[in-house]
Amino acid sequence: MCRNWDRPASRFDPIVAEVGRRRVDTTCMHRFTSARRLSSVAVLILAIAGCAQNERPVDNEAGPAAIRVASFDFSESEVLAEIYATALERRQFEVTRVHRLASREIILPALEQGRIDLVPEYLGSALEFVTLGRSSPRTSTEEVHRQLSRAMEQQGMEVLDPAPAQNKNVVVVAKRLPEWHLLHSLSELASVSKDMAFGGPPECPNRPLCLRGLEAVYGLQFREFVPLDASGPLTAAALESGEVDAALMFSTDPALNDDDLNVLRDDKKLQPPENVVPVIRREVMEKYGAALVDALNSVSKELRTSDLRDFNRLMRDGSRAQDVAVDWLDRHGL
Repeated sequence: MCRNWDRPASRFDPIVAEVGRRRVDTTCMHRFTSARRLSSVAVLILAIAGCAQNERPVDNEAGPAAIRVASFDFSESEVLAEIYATALERRQFEVTRVHRLASREIILPALEQGRIDLVPEYLGSALEFVTLGRSSPRTSTEEVHRQLSRAMEQQGMEVLDPAPAQNKNVVVVAKRLPEWHLLHSLSELASVSKDMAFGGPPECPNRPLCLRGLEAVYGLQFREFVPLDASGPLTAAALESGEVDAALMFSTDPALNDDDLNVLRDDKKLQPPENVVPVIRREVMEKYGAALVDALNSVSKELRTSDLRDFNRLMRDGSRAQDVAVDWLDRHGL
């Protein structure tokens, strides 16, 4: 039987509605809702708001002192949420987990309404979402953090310290020719890109963070575009086989540990900073004070992009998020 949440109107409702009307950039599949999924956003909102029938509903049976830590619906986010949750438990905070709850369109309204208390976010994507693109995330980590903090403050949320770890788009070149070994930046790629086949998600040619942006910012022109997946096994296989010479991937893809792949520096800052950052309800932060903030910031301080690659590799190979989190916390003395 459905359980009524008596959901009040959310200040995120206009944002969610506008996202549903827009054609959203799906270059980063974990950060933006794809066009195919937009039709289900309204259904998900109703499921969370009116009936606790979602696959992973918020646990309303948790004790009143429990801090409800949620994650987005992909494995990297689950591990991050587990790390922050376990770190809090080790500091004697009571915690309940709400893993793989949903996408940002669901989670941020749930956070505002007090259905969950904490979520590990990504700076640039969060800012793009809450401001509907009106604030440009193509600046420094510090500036994007400042802008996001100001935007979230209006929703009763606080943005804590960002981690050095980022999950952002990167352009990767296969080291098949000697001169390709010497490439270090996207600006340097311009002189040889016309001889290359480029791979990426099918929507890449029309996206400002993919081919359209690469052409506008760097003047890159490729011999051909090959539609693949979003930094998945098809992309890795195409780079290895020679079907493509360069591709768009995620910076936390474990395939980037391959010595035959060269990750190029985004020297003109096309991609926004996507540092991992905890977002927490202000009421919860004020309730528990500096001890809570210190516990969370201590975790963020140690997180690196290479850690996220390891998390994704371990999860891909069948590890449990809890085991990955405990091992990482132990190794860092947390």
